Formats: sequence, structure tokens, C-alpha cells
Amino acid sequence: MILAIASVKKILIAGSKKNIIFDKRELIRNKRGMGRKLYNKLIFVVDDDMPSYQLIAELFYGYEVTLRHFVDGRKMMECFKREDIPDMVIMDIQLPGINGLKLTEKIKSMYPAIPVIAYTSCAMPGDRDRCLNAGCDEYISKPINVETFIDTVSQHF
Repeated sequence: MILAIASVKKILIAGSKKNIIFDKRELIRNKRGMGRKLYNKLIFVVDDDMPSYQLIAELFYGYEVTLRHFVDGRKMMECFKREDIPDMVIMDIQLPGINGLKLTEKIKSMYPAIPVIAYTSCAMPGDRDRCLNAGCDEYISKPINVETFIDTVSQHF
């Protein structure tokens, strides 16, 4: 049995059957070399849905990356005014107050080189185009595919 392709989280032995549970996050980390790309990066995550943020935090767990979570755009924009500039913004589109598209336009007008990834449950026809036209660099619809999410983030570092 070859176990070199991923780290084994746990091996359960039940009678003569062996069930191997792989840690998918570790497989992706090894496959993509993300540790070097994310080292010492600051990522703002703007999402008012706590489970969505927790999923992102779990995916980045173990990397040398700093995540800052904001539930609305006003607080995130205050950080920009203090010159606390992130390396990337992961942006929900449906936010209380100012929506993610307007926030993206503001960010891009001040710092056009900062990648903004739309991370949203808006998955109707035309939503992707609306996000990209507002200045988002990428569009990821919820629920996410973990490997696609990691690939998308890594393309911008």
C-alpha cells in the first residue's frame, strides 16, 4: 500500500478491511506548493456568513498567512485608510450595507493591483460577468470546490 501521495490522518482497521482517511487539505498543500506562495501574506476575507469564513480559515490553517475577517465593508475600508493593505481580498457579494461589488470598485480605484476574488452564493446566469465587470479578478461560487478554490488563490501569488 502506497501512502506517499498524501498524509494519512487516520487508519481505521475493522476486521480484514482497512479504511484510510486522507487529509485533503494536506494533499492540496503538498500538490500545489502553497506554503511558499502564501508565506507572510495578509488576506482580507469580507463575509457576513460565519460558516463561510470558517471554511476559508480551515483551508488556510497551517500556512504562514494572516487572515483578517470583516463582516461588513465599512470596517474593511477603515483598514485601507490606515494603510493596512492586504495582498488579496476574498469578497462576498451580498453584504449588509454596501455590497461587495461596490467595495471591489472602491478597492480597485485605490489599489488596482490587489487581487479581489468574488466568493459568493450568487450563482445565477450573469452573476460571474457582473463580478468581473465590477473589477473582481476571479469568481468562485458557493459551495466551493476545495481544489478549485486553492488553485484560484494560488494563481494570484
